[in-house]
Amino acid sequence: MQAVVRVRLAPAASRRGFEQYVRTLTCVRYGWQVTGEVDYELLVVCRAVADLDGVLTCLRDCAGPK
Repeated sequence: MQAVVRVRLAPAASRRGFEQYVRTLTCVRYGWQVTGEVDYELLVVCRAVADLDGVLTCLRDCAGPK
């Protein structure tokens, strides 16, 4: 399964820290820093919906509270 995940960082979140964390996730195949409503778009590849849910939870935790 492939998904494009749009990420908006919390104002206090570190871009550098987020980017370093995303590089450790083997399921993230590509990432782009974008402008507009979100800060990043990530191409994520997972085996199942449950795996994608886990990745989304980790990304939410790393992106910081809104």
